[in-house]
Amino acid sequence: AAAGSAAASAAAAAAAPHPPHLAPPSAAVRKPPLKPRDWTCERLLEVINQVFPVETPEPAGLEASVRLKPYQKQSLAFMLQVERTTDAELVGMRSYGGDARLPIRGGWLCDEVGMGKTAVCISLCLANPPSRGEGASSDDASHLTVVVGPPTLLGQWHDECRKFAPGLRVATYHSMDAASRLQLACNQLHQYDVVLSTFFMDFSKTLRRKRHGGCIHRLIVDEAHLAAQSTVTRDMVSAYRPSFVWMLTGTPISSTTRDLEFGMITLLGSPPLATPFTSEAAGRKASAPRIFEPSPSAGLAEALRKLMIRHTKQMRIGGAAALSLPDKDISIVWLEMSSAERDLYHKGCRHEEKRVHDLRTLGEGAPAYRLELAVAFRRQACSNAYKVGNCFDEHDRQR
Repeated sequence: AAAGSAAASAAAAAAAPHPPHLAPPSAAVRKPPLKPRDWTCERLLEVINQVFPVETPEPAGLEASVRLKPYQKQSLAFMLQVERTTDAELVGMRSYGGDARLPIRGGWLCDEVGMGKTAVCISLCLANPPSRGEGASSDDASHLTVVVGPPTLLGQWHDECRKFAPGLRVATYHSMDAASRLQLACNQLHQYDVVLSTFFMDFSKTLRRKRHGGCIHRLIVDEAHLAAQSTVTRDMVSAYRPSFVWMLTGTPISSTTRDLEFGMITLLGSPPLATPFTSEAAGRKASAPRIFEPSPSAGLAEALRKLMIRHTKQMRIGGAAALSLPDKDISIVWLEMSSAERDLYHKGCRHEEKRVHDLRTLGEGAPAYRLELAVAFRRQACSNAYKVGNCFDEHDRQR
């Protein structure tokens, strides 16, 4: 049945009209297959890049002056296709306690940084809205799209929602906005289409008190590679109960395919395409698969291309670069630290000594985010941005 569904999907894609600047998939230039030793995570990402053969025009509700670029229209078409798919290979099953398991669809939007992933997601909200029955309850959350990400991105999301889709009703739910939190908690969910929150806010707990067990229409995880880095953020993000989930990141894989495990297994509910990541041992429950780290390969790339859309700025679409930007100006400026600044820098180094030691033990297999964590305090000291917490205190900030 899955094979038949996949064949039907392929036939539908072939029959769909192609934009004039796009060649049909059959016309794509085929490169010789890579040998196993040539496969790396970097090469895997290169192969996943694709010029999708369908472009969806700007949806109703998008600001009239906004024009999506061709690659954004392709990303939107891909995401709509995944959300509407009947292909069993792309549908995962999530369990939220008890015996009930709910289907879930989604994937990754992995266009490079600066290519307008936020605009694509806003367009997706407009192009595939939930069906809201008449007389919907004021505490019904099943129509909501919830966006979670780092706190620093909430303002950007709010501004771009207002800029690109002023008709969308947007609320924020975070520690600095107590009035909004109170309104959302007091049975006012029907007033909003989109709720913006962070990895660290337990908005899902508020939702679970509502009708339908807190199920929502769509979950968008911005900077998804960061969500998987700690148990706290993993638990917070995975507590939501969406019908669709999309992970936004310019770096889905840093140094190992294991970086995709949280998204593929936990958030997407282990769709059949996730087989390279799991193995069911004899007598083992399906809800507790053994997690593997699949080696980059042509088979893995083919599977990921069905769940992941990725464009790069240098990609050629219709003979032109997907996104032309001016060249960067890079300069290195050496700064002299004052005695107080140098004292705090060395304090950060002492706190990070164990993390650096652990990195040396891991060697080249260490994930990139571990390096970021290992030098976090040094970076704070170098930029005079002393975050009060495990290393620096208020006295340090005053210095």
